[in-house]
Amino acid sequence: MASKQTDPSKPSSKLDDGRTQDVQIADALITDIIEWRYVPGEWIREREIAARFGVSHAPVREAFRHVAREGFVEVVPWRGAKVTEIDFNTANDIFELWIATFAAICGRSATRMRDDEHVEMLRLLKAYETSIDETADTMVHTRLGYAVGRYIAECARAPLIDQTLWRVGRLARWQHALLPADQFEALQRAPGHESARRLRRLCGAIIAHDPEIARSEARDFLSLSVAYMVEAIARRPEAPADGEGTSPPKRAHKGANAASKSVKKPA
Repeated sequence: MASKQTDPSKPSSKLDDGRTQDVQIADALITDIIEWRYVPGEWIREREIAARFGVSHAPVREAFRHVAREGFVEVVPWRGAKVTEIDFNTANDIFELWIATFAAICGRSATRMRDDEHVEMLRLLKAYETSIDETADTMVHTRLGYAVGRYIAECARAPLIDQTLWRVGRLARWQHALLPADQFEALQRAPGHESARRLRRLCGAIIAHDPEIARSEARDFLSLSVAYMVEAIARRPEAPADGEGTSPPKRAHKGANAASKSVKKPA
């Protein structure tokens, strides 16, 4: 089930979806990190999160442990949680696992997706292709392209692989914010059309029930965006020694930078 869209400039502080407090807080913090409201190397203070959600410190500590297990923070007793630093080797490991897992699940979809599901997959693909022609907003492209991949994963009926893909995919999407503004703006028409062509070939292999070709096309599809991100990470400056974190690059992501300003830095 798709989650409700929220204003990225207003970090969530509501705990009302029926899950335990620690799980909801953990998901909110992961979203904040992916949206660069907290930057690599920055401290997330337990007392601030407790005040934000109006809870005791106990569910916040457990939430920090959840986020740490997902790879987004390192928990330090009596200090809080420190957002994971992104280095070239770590990012490269994430991307390799992302590509391998996506390829595996596309191979499963090629043998398990039904004909009626092919129709829905093609509808989502068409929406993605149309967005590339109609808008230069790469955030829209990313969201619609991700919707196609998510649907393919759901139709694979492989929950273990899907769970792994979901976890690794969140880490990989986090890396998108490392692209500098000029390079991010350059990812407009030509690369977008190439990405759409590769995704259409992948969908074609799934419809043809050819798992080997589907796996190959899946790797080819993700490799396009990964190549840009790996290059950006290799050029990224080292984080400062004071632990304040490295500021995200400026880009046309409405509200993200404004939101990050509202987060207090450690004294």
